[in-house]
Amino acid sequence: AWSLLKQRYDNKRILFTTQWDRILDRPNVNSNNAESVRLLLDTTNECLNAIDSLGISTEDADPFIARIIVRKLDKEGLKLYEQTVKKTKSNNY
Repeated sequence: AWSLLKQRYDNKRILFTTQWDRILDRPNVNSNNAESVRLLLDTTNECLNAIDSLGISTEDADPFIARIIVRKLDKEGLKLYEQTVKKTKSNNY
């Protein structure tokens, strides 16, 4: 029984894949619905924290994560995001 538990819960690859899939599988959001936007943000943060706790750094993954999240925005959300990026003119992704 202990061996089965270790295989299931101590498998870094499966734990990583599960968290990454949670991000990828989030539905697109309606920018008029604050709850769906907050849920996307909360889920993403939870998953990234879980991946970091596995000893897998997500520090250099910002451009990839940002792109995935931006693709989940509706047209209005994308428009607001692009306006924000243009205003800051920094290294935003």
